[in-house]
Amino acid sequence: MDSIEIKQRNIILNKKDILEKLDYEEEDIIFLGGSLIEGSINKLSNGMGNKLSDIDVFILSNDIKKIQKSKLDYDKEYLKTQFKRLCSISLDIEIYSKQVILDLIEQLNNCDFNTNIRTFNLLNLPVGFDLNSFTSFIHRFLNGIPVYNEEVFYQISNFLKRDNYFKLMVRLAVNNVDVFYEDAIGNIQNHQYEVALVVARNILLETMKAYIFNKKTSLDRDKWIPLKLKNLGLYDEEVETQYKTFAKLYYEEKLDERNNIRLNVEKIINFSNEIIQKIGQDGGI
Repeated sequence: MDSIEIKQRNIILNKKDILEKLDYEEEDIIFLGGSLIEGSINKLSNGMGNKLSDIDVFILSNDIKKIQKSKLDYDKEYLKTQFKRLCSISLDIEIYSKQVILDLIEQLNNCDFNTNIRTFNLLNLPVGFDLNSFTSFIHRFLNGIPVYNEEVFYQISNFLKRDNYFKLMVRLAVNNVDVFYEDAIGNIQNHQYEVALVVARNILLETMKAYIFNKKTSLDRDKWIPLKLKNLGLYDEEVETQYKTFAKLYYEEKLDERNNIRLNVEKIINFSNEIIQKIGQDGGI
């Protein structure tokens, strides 16, 4: 396939034109990602991307230190960034060290989830490279389209143990719920219901994020949680039911009185407990 159709923007991009915009070496790997791409290739991401969305270009560089700083907009040791345009579309170009990414994928594949090590510390990340950057990259990789060295791209894709990625993301989300839980309870006890509501909404989002990952579905932005749930619900009646409860708690309940705010917070906490208990029963934690 030499061209890529971007339905959300009603254009067709030629791979050759994309590559001509990039600086890369023979052994590099290049793929496209982001909401426009994901919304085009993943039925569970239907609705993602719009006429104002950019295309994310990812380059796994065989020798990232060779890249000239003058060609970069942002320069970190293991992640370089450029911004270019093609056919009126902005290209956000992220250049990673291929070796660093491969090392982290191998660590992820070998993760021991039965250890006492905190989830946030399971991977030995290089200095200046945070966990969110890596997991976001993995999400884009899983929902990407290769445009250069495609065979190697698919070799890495086959090497990646997806179940370990999903389990890691479930645990990270549940850990966040635990942190927010005490904050919400403390503010309820202190009658700070408005503050508790803000925290409870974070609990709800992190809970549904854990639920989505437990369903072997990926995302990297909280804003896509409702869309992913709604799309998953088209193929899974249980998810459809949970989405309706989520939507009611997040959008639909009247919060015109302080007592209603407190009740909403308590409902969110109870719903979160039910979902996380179910994830645990499924072996997802």
